[in-house]
Order: sequence, then C-alpha cells, then structure tokens
Amino acid sequence: MTGGRSDILARVRAANGADGPDPARAARVRERLEHPPVHLRPDRAGGDQAALRRSFIAMAEAASASVAELADLHAVPQAVATYLAKENLPGEIIQGPDPDLARIPWKLQSPLAVTTVERLADTREPAGRPGWVGRGDVPVLTRAALGVGETGTLVFFSGPAAPASLNFLPETLLVLLPAQDLARHYETAWDTLRERHAQSGRNAPVLPRGVHFITGPSRSADIEQKILLGAHGPRRLHILLVDEL
Repeated sequence: MTGGRSDILARVRAANGADGPDPARAARVRERLEHPPVHLRPDRAGGDQAALRRSFIAMAEAASASVAELADLHAVPQAVATYLAKENLPGEIIQGPDPDLARIPWKLQSPLAVTTVERLADTREPAGRPGWVGRGDVPVLTRAALGVGETGTLVFFSGPAAPASLNFLPETLLVLLPAQDLARHYETAWDTLRERHAQSGRNAPVLPRGVHFITGPSRSADIEQKILLGAHGPRRLHILLVDEL
C-alpha cells in the first residue's frame, strides 16, 4: 500500500474512532454484506407478470428506446434485419460472446453479416474483413442480465461473456432481454445479482467487476439545455424482449 493511501485510510479510521483492527466492526460489515437490509420498495410496476412487462416496455419507450416483442430466438434474425432496414443501417452487426447470442439462428436471415467479438476494439481480422477493428458505426448486439420494470432500465453484469465496452462504444445498441429476466425494482435486481454470484469469496459473494444500469440511449442537455442523443454512448437503443430462449 502506498504512503498516500495509508495516510488517507488512517484519517478515515481516526474519524470513525478506530486506531487499528476492529473485529467487531469487521463483523458488522460482514453481516451487512451477507444479509443486506430490505428497504422500502415502491411498487411502480405493480400487478402480475403481464403488468410488469407492460410497465417495462412503456418506461423504456418513454426513455427513447424501442422494444420488439419476440416469441423466441428464431424470431431474432428477422427482427434485427427489420430494425436495421427501418433505421437505414447496413445489414451487418457485431455480437458479444454470450452463449445465448451464439444460439441465435442467423442463417434464417442470410443477408445479415454477423461477427462475434470479445470486445469492441478487437483487432482480429474476420474473414473478408481485412483491417476491421470494430468500428463504432456497426450496430452491436449484447445480452442484458436483467430489465427493471419500474424504470425501463437494462442491467448488465460485466464478465468474460459480457464485455462492458460493447454496451457503450457503438452508435447503435441492440439488446437481447429474456422476459423471464424482468425485475420489479432496482433492489430486486441487486438481490438477483447476489443470488447469481453466490460463490463464497473471503467474506462475501464474488461479484462482477462492473454492474451497469442503462436507461434509454445516451443523452445530454449540457449545450443550451437541449437534449442531444448519443452524447456519451449509443444514440439508438433497441430492445429484443424474448419470451423463450
């Protein structure tokens, strides 16, 4: 540990009345991590599963995202081709390495060119694409871990199958979201995160390095208070809500 960091942590401990290791404090922290308290959860997406679904779609569209409801993975190729044509985009996409994306039967829509990468700046050269380095103008398809019904938010857990760069660098982001992965609240999403990563670490579950909540396309109103889409990330966000994987 560097001297500067040691000084800062020493000041924090002193401000909290601790001058060294405190087993009781460590036990309280461990207890909170292993059994987080349940806070108030306003049920904006109340009702049954159908109501949750309606709420998610309405809130996502209110945030300038678009949503396509699909029966299963076999409907994905046509839905993607239709969206690209509607937005006047080329018939090619990049997809992440998630196993569910690998199961999409792209051959059902042969004009589409699909390339799988582990990160957007992948420098490998796919066949027939010399010099390709993952351009930001090529639409990207990723898989969300969860969708939050009360706000229309997508939740991503980073990892080898879900590189974070794919969600932030392209101009057009398409996201596969299974309907079974809809959660009512942010708090429910955190509960699910803990359940899915319940492997024991030293003192708490092993969590992803990054957890990202994305609501609609990137936007900013810094210039003259006018909303500008695509300011710091994708300018288009299209959600493929699939009933069955």
